[in-house]
Amino acid sequence: MSLPPKILIIDDDEDIRLIAGLFLRNAGDYSIFEASTAAEGLEQIASHSPDFIILDFLLPDAQGDELITQILKQHQCTIIVLTARTDNSLADRFIERGAALVLHKPFNPEEFVVQVKRLLDA
Repeated sequence: MSLPPKILIIDDDEDIRLIAGLFLRNAGDYSIFEASTAAEGLEQIASHSPDFIILDFLLPDAQGDELITQILKQHQCTIIVLTARTDNSLADRFIERGAALVLHKPFNPEEFVVQVKRLLDA
């Protein structure tokens, strides 16, 4: 039997972490970890080696595109970026840096789970 996929949610908005975590827990057998800052997220990555990271674009101590580069230099995983900004060039920049997908806030939790499962199964 294989271990459940490990998912790290890095977002300074507690409601986003709670909603994303709740819907993922209800959707499958996942180990969910959370962080509210980039520094906490990097500690969680070092401790848990997540398979998948859900990353807020704008954190109190870092911007998502910088963090994507930093994470992917040290750890191989899939990253979804969450952002309230609708600027397409920003989304393109995240993809260029290595994100698998960009979702806009507020997001539909059911669609969010579908996207996560699709990427986990890829």
